[in-house]
Amino acid sequence: LGEIGVGVEVDYMQLTVEVGAGYQLWSQGSSGSAGYMALDVLAGARYWRQETDVSVQVAGPLGGFDVSRSGTVDWTDPFVGARLRKTLAPGQELTLRGDVGGFGAGSDFSWQAIATYDWRLRANDGYSLDAYIGYRALSVDYSQGNGLSTYEYDVLQHGPIVGLTTRF
Repeated sequence: LGEIGVGVEVDYMQLTVEVGAGYQLWSQGSSGSAGYMALDVLAGARYWRQETDVSVQVAGPLGGFDVSRSGTVDWTDPFVGARLRKTLAPGQELTLRGDVGGFGAGSDFSWQAIATYDWRLRANDGYSLDAYIGYRALSVDYSQGNGLSTYEYDVLQHGPIVGLTTRF
């Protein structure tokens, strides 16, 4: 009969953006000096967006065909949490953070745990810029639709992180 060729291409993009604020509940020691500790409460929102494009091409001796499908899903989760900060030396901090969210407003439930080492890059005019390196675990359980149009995303993502933080 001849040869049949099949080509499949899948493109997937995920974007997660988080905004929030913190309020210091408790502190011990002199701010900025070694041994200083602080406990903050956090609140905010985490926006999720996922895009997928799938294309299948089939070619054979009797002809061929192409099938393409794409879709986008996005949602926003509120979250609440806490953060514990300990100053190791002036401009150097260890941070432990956890939060829970979703609550059915976006996803059914989400949680996050982060441990970072932070160091001050710049401080002046009432703001500071810090860099951090650490480890993060982020879990989300999201679903929408029913029957053949059901979309479910129940994932635990974890691994190293690096980033920047500003305080004002």
